[in-house]
Amino acid sequence: MTSKFFIDTSPMEKRIPDGLRAFFWPGNASVVMLDPETGDPSRRFPPAARRTLGLTPDGFAGLTRRVEGSLSLIEGRPRLSVARDGDGAHFFASREHFWIGYLCNSWTARVLNAGGLPVRPQRAETAGEVIAAIDRAQLDTAAP
Repeated sequence: MTSKFFIDTSPMEKRIPDGLRAFFWPGNASVVMLDPETGDPSRRFPPAARRTLGLTPDGFAGLTRRVEGSLSLIEGRPRLSVARDGDGAHFFASREHFWIGYLCNSWTARVLNAGGLPVRPQRAETAGEVIAAIDRAQLDTAAP
């Protein structure tokens, strides 16, 4: 996510020019948003809208390295850009850049791929494509 557009909480219509610039111009400073889910996610999301992934220890280590590798660290610790009041979301500075060729779903696909799932990042422009890739991967591993 672009570090300016998504952190800003002003009305959307005021942010559209910056969003368009960030979308079409490469090299934008980026953030990683962590927004912890409180409570049991099964109570918030119906079964069709959630996925459970089983990772091997090596897969989890790869996923963790990929997430950590995208963060801008200071003395080995993630650099907090901002924490939004009232909603729990925290934005951490990223070493990566946002633009139309590298969206948040592309980042997610790369993280899942690092965890061992055969997700193709270049074909993951939408959340639906990421979910479809996860579903295909789960079918592939479930096959005898």
